[in-house]
Amino acid sequence: MSNIRGEAGKGGNYSAQFFCQKCNLPLKLDSSFCSGEMETLRELFRELTEPLSTISDMEESIQIIRHEEFEEADDFRRIVVPRSGFEESNDFTLVDHLGPGSMDSMSIRSRVTGQLFDLMSGQSDIDHPLCEECTDHLLDSLDHQLKIVEDESKEYREFLDRLGYSEDVINEPELDEELRQLMQEEKMLQQELAQAERDRMKIAEAMAAEKEKAKKLDEEEEKYWQEFNDQSRVAIELEDEQKSVDNQLKYAQAQLDRLKKTNVFNATFHIWHDEEFGTINDFRLGRLPAKPVEWNEINAAWGQVVLLLVSL
Repeated sequence: MSNIRGEAGKGGNYSAQFFCQKCNLPLKLDSSFCSGEMETLRELFRELTEPLSTISDMEESIQIIRHEEFEEADDFRRIVVPRSGFEESNDFTLVDHLGPGSMDSMSIRSRVTGQLFDLMSGQSDIDHPLCEECTDHLLDSLDHQLKIVEDESKEYREFLDRLGYSEDVINEPELDEELRQLMQEEKMLQQELAQAERDRMKIAEAMAAEKEKAKKLDEEEEKYWQEFNDQSRVAIELEDEQKSVDNQLKYAQAQLDRLKKTNVFNATFHIWHDEEFGTINDFRLGRLPAKPVEWNEINAAWGQVVLLLVSL
């Protein structure tokens, strides 16, 4: 929709300003928008929209500003809200408190100009008005889109030519027969598809059952390997114990053999000699004038002899 703003200053001068709908920059309209007779503008206005019934209706639609507020303000704005024909538009016209003639000319021309832009906007997907730069960009974009459409149209025509497209009379009976055959083939294919779907469901059920069996087998295998590992651990422990017992038995047998070969009297009473003297457990028996042996040692030696005789 067109964007119009108007201002009135202390001197009574008015300016109605339109803005570009794309870049929002102010526009300077051509002088033809403001020229022309009032009757021409009114006629064009009546053709575009449903007009207000009378100028008095327009005057009644003006929002009144209190005199005190007008005196305090440097400039002000008033919005004309028409009763009908303009309800669906976002446009508005700004007027002041001057006489009906000025209000009539300013309001009608601004309104007709806004309706012209709204009419152009309604006839296309583009909002008006647009500035010159935005219009150039729009034309470039439309040219680019037109080129794309022309290229696509050319490709479609070439494709139709390759297909041997012609405008010859179509043989309807042959097409009907071909259609009937295609429908029969479609029916057969649908039956085959239904049978294939039933087979697929059966296979899916069989696969589910096999997967369940495989799951149970996996669980049993895991349980078996767990038991196997437990038995292997027990066997290793028993083997270690067996080896330990065998080693202990060998050691005991070796000790027994050694003890069997040992004479207890030889170990208890060691009988030997020390030069001229016989000894028993290192105690000398007897004495010589050259080597006097103490009587305590001699008594101990003979005591060992008596103990040996008693043991025997």
